Amino acid sequence: MAPNNQDEDVEVDGEMEIKVDSQKENDMLHNDIQEYNEETNNNEDMFAHIGFGKWNILYLIGVCLSQASAPAQYLSSVFVNMPTNFTCANISESTNTSHLDFYYENSCTVQNILLSEELITDNKLGYISEHCKTFEYDTSVFKSTLTTEFDLVCDRKWLFSLYQIILVIGAIFGNLLTGVSDTFGRVSVMRVSGIFYAVGALLVGCCYDYYLILLGRFLLGMCHTLFTTAVYTIVMETLTPNMRSTIGIMMNLPYYICCALMGLIAYYIRHWRMLHLVLCIPVYPIPFIVIFMDKSPRWLVQNGHLEEAHVILEKAAKLNGGIAPSKEHLQKYILQKDSKVIIKKKNVFVDNITKIATRGKLLFGSKSMCRMSLITPLVWFFTSCVYFGVPLNANSFTDNPFLYISIVGLAEVPSCLFGSFFLKGIGNIKTVISMLLVPASSLLLVLVIPDTVIWIRWIFVVLAMMAIGLATNTCIVLTNEIFPTVVRTTGYGICVLAYYSGFLLSSYVNSILEDKVWWLFNVICSASCIMGAILAIQLPETQGKPLCENIEDVKRREADRLKNNSEYK
Repeated sequence: MAPNNQDEDVEVDGEMEIKVDSQKENDMLHNDIQEYNEETNNNEDMFAHIGFGKWNILYLIGVCLSQASAPAQYLSSVFVNMPTNFTCANISESTNTSHLDFYYENSCTVQNILLSEELITDNKLGYISEHCKTFEYDTSVFKSTLTTEFDLVCDRKWLFSLYQIILVIGAIFGNLLTGVSDTFGRVSVMRVSGIFYAVGALLVGCCYDYYLILLGRFLLGMCHTLFTTAVYTIVMETLTPNMRSTIGIMMNLPYYICCALMGLIAYYIRHWRMLHLVLCIPVYPIPFIVIFMDKSPRWLVQNGHLEEAHVILEKAAKLNGGIAPSKEHLQKYILQKDSKVIIKKKNVFVDNITKIATRGKLLFGSKSMCRMSLITPLVWFFTSCVYFGVPLNANSFTDNPFLYISIVGLAEVPSCLFGSFFLKGIGNIKTVISMLLVPASSLLLVLVIPDTVIWIRWIFVVLAMMAIGLATNTCIVLTNEIFPTVVRTTGYGICVLAYYSGFLLSSYVNSILEDKVWWLFNVICSASCIMGAILAIQLPETQGKPLCENIEDVKRREADRLKNNSEYK
């Protein structure tokens, strides 16, 4: 009996030891969580403990699809709506006429031989000019384009330019609406814009009425801007501080890859409808993927939705293997950070128009916010002028659109692969400044290189494109970090509006100067780089620092910047 009793005692002791060890582990975990909740006093630490992992994948897929679909909207006009040589094909029915010229003279009138009895008797020929009614097109490069299908020449040539302009108008209109994601949430805007984004892509590719195609282009510009702004914001809001620079730069890689692939795809698909539908393949899954995305915890906390935010944070922590903050911590954060705003939201119905006006006051209500809200869009504007101006002015280097588009895309890939090293090494502001100064010098050097060594010009153009691409990517990261949560998408939307304004201006200036004083455009681009670099000096460094949640955080960050500058001096 004794041995049996001894064995039972050992088993009981073993069970007690296991229970004790388990209890110790639970106590240690509880202490870690308690210590975390006590020490963490801002949202930035909360996401640092949640970590990066499976929960972030859907957001990254969303931003990759958005970027992969962008070349199909902004650059595909080089192929689907490329200028096409034409000749007049109509023959007058009232007179006996015949064409004098059989080549593509791109003339809207034709001189026909007028035969009459008097002229025949005198052995003379008479000529009459007639407006072209039908056209024959040069299909040696593309079998069909918008120009050939809808006769976008002569009296209808204004519709040719409208195809690209209406897209930018839609993008600008979308920017005016980006603030709605601060009101209704990032994911809600993504779900609605994602649906109409796909509708716009199908309208352009499947409709046989040109005005419906233009409507589709407007939807593409508006919805792409709305979706991209919202998805960029939510990605940056859900990343840990140490991942924002790397992911923020790498998010643009699909755009550059698809730019390079577009030239290859267009080489094999020479019909504009099929080419458009193929290039828009990344658009079609967007409405379905967004359904499964969680709302932004930052936005939920900022708007007082604690229960929903806590549920999502627990899900994120579970998927990423991190630790979620307690409800008490979220409540404490609200009381410390913005209690007055939350109380107001709980007790007073705030009209959406009033919210927009309030965001305007937040953007320009303080000296630090006013400076950021004015300087940051201007940096975007000058950067955009060069970013779009370089490829527009480089058209004189080659007559091959397939090769040209591919090189433009490939030239920007290194900015994604190595851009994060610049950001982590020297910071966001210094990266923007240095990358703007590179094209400022490269574009001026292009002017002094003789035609006999044109390949050296190509090197400087590619170098300028690489640098301005990294500057553009850094501006995106910087903007999402520089504005506080309460107006982040609104501030980002204003910057993108300036971005498209720079695109319109560079297109217009280039069209005026290319046939007269083409070298002046390079000088203007170089001056734009210098102006952007000077303005960027006035912005605060955000690399590796917590995201600002409200205006008070911005003021504290500005005070720290001024203090550091005075100590440095």
